[in-house]
Amino acid sequence: MNHYIHQIPGRLRIKSPILKNEKYHPEVRELLSTLRGVEAAELNPTTGSVTIFYDPGQVQGKEIEKAFQRHGYFDRSKAVTNDQYIHNAVAKAGQIVSRALFGSAAGVALEGTGLSFLTAII
Repeated sequence: MNHYIHQIPGRLRIKSPILKNEKYHPEVRELLSTLRGVEAAELNPTTGSVTIFYDPGQVQGKEIEKAFQRHGYFDRSKAVTNDQYIHNAVAKAGQIVSRALFGSAAGVALEGTGLSFLTAII
């Protein structure tokens, strides 16, 4: 799982493998309680993410991100942005569709031949 970050003013989402481990959640909540302007946070151990709602007049998303980095909950060097995340997902879906179409076409082309058995195995 990659590190991921997405931000709009007033909301910051951070995904990190460490956030899947619920034993760190009390520490993360404690960290967030010390940052001025943080209004609420939703931790999700299934996705390994935290969504932070904050007042942009009191704190900037970059400050929250830096606090997460200082405490080892996030690594910016391993992070993908929302655009990169979507691009990767679309590329992966395209590969799956391509394989399915190729497999189907090969199956039809080789149907009834001795090679159809080999195609099914491959």
